[in-house]
Amino acid sequence: MTYSPLMSRSLQVDQRLSSTPWEVRKISSYQDDNAYLAALDVVAESDVPVGAWYLRRALSEKGIQVSEATCGRLLRMMEDAGHVEAMSRKGRVATPRGHRVLQEWRERQRRDRSQVAFVQSLKVHNPEELIDVLIARRALEGEAAALAAENASPEEIGRLRNIVKAHEEALAAGSSAAEENTDFHLTLAEASKNKVIVAAIEVIYRHPDVMTSLEYIRAHAGSKMAEDHNPIIRAVAERDVRAARNTMIQHLNNVIEDVKTYLRALASEGDSDSEGKREDSGRV
Repeated sequence: MTYSPLMSRSLQVDQRLSSTPWEVRKISSYQDDNAYLAALDVVAESDVPVGAWYLRRALSEKGIQVSEATCGRLLRMMEDAGHVEAMSRKGRVATPRGHRVLQEWRERQRRDRSQVAFVQSLKVHNPEELIDVLIARRALEGEAAALAAENASPEEIGRLRNIVKAHEEALAAGSSAAEENTDFHLTLAEASKNKVIVAAIEVIYRHPDVMTSLEYIRAHAGSKMAEDHNPIIRAVAERDVRAARNTMIQHLNNVIEDVKTYLRALASEGDSDSEGKREDSGRV
């Protein structure tokens, strides 16, 4: 059988099905088992009851090679789970519960595809593309700062102040302060209490292409703008929503201008590396 790794997981799912209530099981029990879900999808989409022979042929057309005996086991697993039910001796049809599982699975697939597309959009092949990322950051982080002014706890505001202090100390010591800078922006996002904004900002800050590009440009821009964070945190602490949004937008505008300055330098000098590395800005 050419699909043994997946079918091995199917047997593990089978064991869970026999002992775990549906309310606890949910879609997470099946989301990693493509054979099971593909089989359930075949049954749900079929206009007629599905037997093992029909299921084997349908899965084969999807590129999943399993034996008829394995398909029989899959059908029994689905029936035990309450995802399909027998129609006399003709085969199985999907139950409302089975359709719900498939709907959750498809929604998860759509979310995963959207996340992959978002991550792909962060691929930085040249400095011009970095500006697009920064414009997206400006929109996201401007709103994050405004929400933080409404929702940040005193403890989070204290943590932000400590991060800014550590950032300034690192720059004074000649370090890049990249870690402190990232901590500031992620902590501010978390203080917004908006999970969608937090997730999007985390993807951007954890993306190696973006941060590597910013590190390189920051090392050549020669700007020192860690102090940009101070008016942001002051606005958050004062619960001034408008000021928090505006100071963050101004901060990101400054970063965008750094990138544009770097691009102009490239255009006029041909190769900025000939000047050697300047002081790290700590701006982004």
